[in-house]
Amino acid sequence: MKPQDVSALSAKADALYALGRYNESITEYDAVFKIDPKSAKAMSGRGQALTALGRYEESARSFEESIAFSSGDLEASAEAWLDMGIAMYNWGVTSSDSLKFEEAYRCFDEVIKIMPLNSSNCLALSSEALSMKGQSLMALGREDEAAVVINSYDKMTAKGSC
Repeated sequence: MKPQDVSALSAKADALYALGRYNESITEYDAVFKIDPKSAKAMSGRGQALTALGRYEESARSFEESIAFSSGDLEASAEAWLDMGIAMYNWGVTSSDSLKFEEAYRCFDEVIKIMPLNSSNCLALSSEALSMKGQSLMALGREDEAAVVINSYDKMTAKGSC
């Protein structure tokens, strides 16, 4: 593999992540950035690896950069918002910090707002965002609002489309 081959480096990083070798995947994502410093996909992958390691503050920064880099691609932005919401939710669980659940809620709401309805991933991303939004509301003690969100999730999944 040539060191300048971004797609090969990205594939290697993704494979290491899939194998649970998160620190090694971060090293490979960092190698991608040296070649392509605005790679939203690699930045998002880096954020996911950091989340898996429980390094939530760093993962949030990675997802913020991924969102900034993918501003022209609504689906990629929605995926990064979803990943950041998951990181914030997990951070809230491990820290018992309710502000993290609020941040997670806002991230999941953003996914739903920007997800293109004609996207092939609309149902998967939007339903996951609705589910996690409901969980965030439950963690905040906002059960009535969570019930409304879960009802929307149920309707969407039963319909099978956005």
